[in-house]
Order: sequence, then C-alpha cells, then structure tokens
Amino acid sequence: MSAPDTNKKKDAKRHKGPLMGMVGVVIFAVILLGLLSIYVVNRGNEPADSTPISEETESGGAVTEEIQDAQGADAQEE
Repeated sequence: MSAPDTNKKKDAKRHKGPLMGMVGVVIFAVILLGLLSIYVVNRGNEPADSTPISEETESGGAVTEEIQDAQGADAQEE
C-alpha cells in the first residue's frame, strides 16, 4: 500500500535537515578514518622497543648478563 496523500515538495522540505545531518556524520567519519590511517602509518615507522626479540627473556624482556658480555666481546672484535 502506498501513502494516500503524497506531496513530494513538502516531503523533500521535511527530509532536508535529517539528510544533511546524515551527510555530515559520514563526512566526519571519513575525516576520522583518514586521521586514524595517518596516525597508524606514522606510528608504524618507529619501533616501540629497540631490543631485538631474540635477546628477550621470559622475565619480561630483560637482557641477561651473558648476552651482554657476548655482545661486548663481539663489538671489541670488530
């Protein structure tokens, strides 16, 4: 069933505000998505921790003294 009395000009006038609001929300969401993308790309260039994974231990990422000593010996040889 269709509406008995339709006035397209009147309906267009009534719906203009809500439609503009929806367009504004979509534009705002696109801007936020763009800012998030820029943030993620820029953040991806900087390592969070400079300690290589192979040097981390199960105790929370601390380097043991033995590894440090071995690295010191390797650095002196070069």
